[in-house]
Parts: sequence; C-alpha cells; structure tokens
Amino acid sequence: MSIWVLPAQNQEKDSIQIDSTRITNWGLRVGVNLIPSIQGWVQGANQAVDLIADYRVSKNWYIASEYGYNTYLGEEDFYDYTTQGNYFKLGFNYNTYQNWLDMNNEIYVGGRYAYANFTQQVTRVTEYNYGDYFPDNTVYPDFAKSPKLGAHWLEFVLGLKVETFKNLFLGAQVGFSKIIHEQQPENFENFYIPGIGKTSINNIGTTFSYTVSYLIPFKKK
Repeated sequence: MSIWVLPAQNQEKDSIQIDSTRITNWGLRVGVNLIPSIQGWVQGANQAVDLIADYRVSKNWYIASEYGYNTYLGEEDFYDYTTQGNYFKLGFNYNTYQNWLDMNNEIYVGGRYAYANFTQQVTRVTEYNYGDYFPDNTVYPDFAKSPKLGAHWLEFVLGLKVETFKNLFLGAQVGFSKIIHEQQPENFENFYIPGIGKTSINNIGTTFSYTVSYLIPFKKK
C-alpha cells in the first residue's frame, strides 16, 4: 500500500501592490496665476502679477503662499478710480485626494492669512442731478489720492492640482475672503483691494485662479 503525498499548493496569488501612502517627490513648487495676466492683456490698462508657491511638509499637508502686484483701473457709473499695490498670503493646504503609486494630484482645502498694501485715487466724479433741468456735473480731481492703505483678511480656499507632465501641474482654486481690518481714505471708501478685488457690503470677497506650476524636487520618500 502506498500513500501519495501531494505538494502543498500556495494559495496566495500574485498581485501588484499599490502603495497609496508613498510620496514620490518632496520639494518646492512655484508657479503663476494666469487670470490676472490674461485680464491685463485683454483690458490693456490693468497690470497684475500673481505668483504662487507651496512646500510639502508631510503626506497631506503643504505650506502655501502667494504674492501679487496689481494696478487696477475701475470704471463705475458715477466715478472712476485707480488702485495700485501688492499683497501677500500665507497659510496651508490639506490634500484630501488618495493618490495611487507615483501620482501627485491634489484636491485640497486650505486657509490663508493675507495682507495688502496699496493706494487709491479717484480720477472722475459725476454729480447726479434729479430731473432734466440741470445737467450732471463731472469733475476730474487730481488731489483725491489716498496715502498708503492696508487691509488684513482671512481666506478659505478650495482647489485642485493635476500633474499633466512630470513635475508640471495645472490647477484651479476658489477663495472666500473676510476682511478683519482695513484702513480707508478720508473722502471715499476702498473700492478695490489687491488680492481680493471688489468686496461686498459685509467685507466678503471671492477670488478665482487658474495656475500653472512646476515642482523643484529636493528628495524622494
């Protein structure tokens, strides 16, 4: 009598493991917001530069910053004005997107503290008269220029970044701002604040950005 002993079969199946916790590149990512440049090119008179940067400090957390310079010529029904100044934003992004191996895409939420330093000048004022008997009176003041003004605000952001080529990212972001302090000129209000734009009565503003950025890798983990 003989007993045949069959070899033990390996029940484990070969599979490709996807390490979603691996971070391929750590480094400084720098770029530009395309919207101010496009608006300046279309409108001609307005000039703006908006630079962005972020640095990854852990798996999902980034330090994020933004710097910009803006010259804006505003035209309203009864007045025209010019705003010139710069702004700086500093805060963080948290990536909520679960990447697969070697992917570096982001869907993030974040917060910013921001400050703007600027001047405003009224270049035309039209005094409206009721009825048709007296015409509207338009003046062009050359003295209504404010000294240096400042504004501080907090900003909540939602955005995404997609790696289209190696280390090259396209992104989009929307920001919701709330002014916490601002200096206003004596004879008129702040019509436009660099970094926010026009604000509502409640000192709330909304910003949009489309960005292109490049990652300068320092190390891999």
